[in-house]
Amino acid sequence: MVSVKQVQDGLSMIYDIVVRLTPSAGLFSAVIRSNASGLIMASGFTRIDHFNSQGGCLFGSPLEPLCHCENTTVP
Repeated sequence: MVSVKQVQDGLSMIYDIVVRLTPSAGLFSAVIRSNASGLIMASGFTRIDHFNSQGGCLFGSPLEPLCHCENTTVP
């Protein structure tokens, strides 16, 4: 699944992109800006759904929402 919303901002186009990724079916969002120079990320990317214990092997880490841990014990 991919969703793209676009908004004109002067000479730039801003794209709000949402994607669902496997294997954990995580829903992620990022903002991309397009201008005469090309494309740049205008934001970092964030996980926008609940990930429960999927990232439990990295509990407390900034990477926890991005991880899909297998065969681990959640603290």
